[in-house]
Amino acid sequence: MNYFIDECGHSGDLARNSAAPDFGDQPIFTLAAIGIADELALQKEIEKLKARHNVRLAELKSSKLIDRPGLTLDVARMVCAANVPWFIEVMDKKFTIATYIVSFQLLPPIRGFIEDQRSHFIKNVLADYIFDRAPDRVYTAFVDACRAPSNASLHDQLDALIEFAESSPPEDVQSIALLQLAKDTFDAYRSSVKDGEEDAHKRYLPPLDKGKHGKQVWMLPNQTAFTNIYARINLCEGGHLSSVQLIHDEQHQFDEVIRTSKSNAESLQDLAAQVLTPHSDFRFRESAFLAFSKSSVSLGLQVADVLAGFCMRYAKDFFEDRDRLSPTAHATYDLLRRHTNPMTGTGVNLVMSTEQHRELSLFVS
Repeated sequence: MNYFIDECGHSGDLARNSAAPDFGDQPIFTLAAIGIADELALQKEIEKLKARHNVRLAELKSSKLIDRPGLTLDVARMVCAANVPWFIEVMDKKFTIATYIVSFQLLPPIRGFIEDQRSHFIKNVLADYIFDRAPDRVYTAFVDACRAPSNASLHDQLDALIEFAESSPPEDVQSIALLQLAKDTFDAYRSSVKDGEEDAHKRYLPPLDKGKHGKQVWMLPNQTAFTNIYARINLCEGGHLSSVQLIHDEQHQFDEVIRTSKSNAESLQDLAAQVLTPHSDFRFRESAFLAFSKSSVSLGLQVADVLAGFCMRYAKDFFEDRDRLSPTAHATYDLLRRHTNPMTGTGVNLVMSTEQHRELSLFVS
């Protein structure tokens, strides 16, 4: 089985000048993977759909099908009817930053402590609270601390987090927990500084990656989405990956970051059991082959692009201007939602707040 992987909504890492508060008008990132054993058979089906919709594009791209929603719907129907494994990650970038704050500062993993449903729930509650209530300053301070990591920048960022918690309604249980955890983190951090730990700030910020030409990268959505899709494929394939190929759309800047992320995920081994990852399997026993290719020469990548692009625009319009969405768009998303199976890890995975997740999951046009 070959899995073809493509993205949409890419604006670089989350620690860019445009990262907060609006992410350069790209608040949603999506990554799609579709398993295809026979690209020739796929080509025949796609040619039929293009003829049916009178589309003469040499390369299928979601950005060129915005005014052809019927073709996008038929592509989704084809994928679902073919009974092939497919995976889509839909990430809200602002919520993703909130989860980084929780995971690296408020409730970091403890070696030897296995996370369970309860700890997973608490992390989500805190991330939801930050996402729903925190002012832009909390996000920009965190991004600034990532862009210029130092004891001073982390000090300013934790100040902003504590200030937000102190200004929240005192009757909010979440704000009480957030304030206590943030103060505990600040105390532990200052103790480390007093003890002479020069790089104490690094323990409270996401790790730095290096892109092409030594470019510094923090919180790359592609990286997180790719490793989770890889773990979902591992679950779906029952751990048998030696004959699996991952064919990712060409990445001029971040191919090495993605390769490194794949290796790091595979090296977790028994440590993977300490982190709760529902509907995916990070205990890799075999390794899939990873390659990069141009979408212009790969129909599998083009289909992945159509799915990723549709989900990115649908989620963005759903939360910003629902009236822009057509009945065909609603039918397409509803089809993908109904063919999602958490038990096998296939389908759409929403990385967003609980309320966003509920709205997207329960909405009926």
